[in-house]
Amino acid sequence: SDTQWQFIKLTDKPFEGFDSSYDLYGDGSIVLVDLSGHSAGQVGIFLRISSGQRYFFIGDTTWTIKGVEDNAQRSDIIKWLVDVNWDTEKNTALIERLHQYSKTSSPVKIVPAHDEFVVNTLPIYPMFEY
Repeated sequence: SDTQWQFIKLTDKPFEGFDSSYDLYGDGSIVLVDLSGHSAGQVGIFLRISSGQRYFFIGDTTWTIKGVEDNAQRSDIIKWLVDVNWDTEKNTALIERLHQYSKTSSPVKIVPAHDEFVVNTLPIYPMFEY
């Protein structure tokens, strides 16, 4: 009851090939983009740290980087056991977009939410400077 929710609205301003975005600070350091598909309203987060390294956190669009690299949905057994997507068609299109993005983008480390191998390569706060 004490939570004061503050909703964000993505603008029609394109960012890195995504149609709508929200630049949190207006400096490109944290930019949200629409990744609705796995869940309604899911956003991806582009993050640039002081070293210049860039990351793209894609949530559950794919659970591992292999899904992006192979342009593949979750395994058939997972899809059979449980319907994990709000809109599977839209999520499939997003995976294709991420796959193409990964091949053509400037150096951006794509970080799926459940890939421990990718997560283990991330810098640990406060080891990097703002």
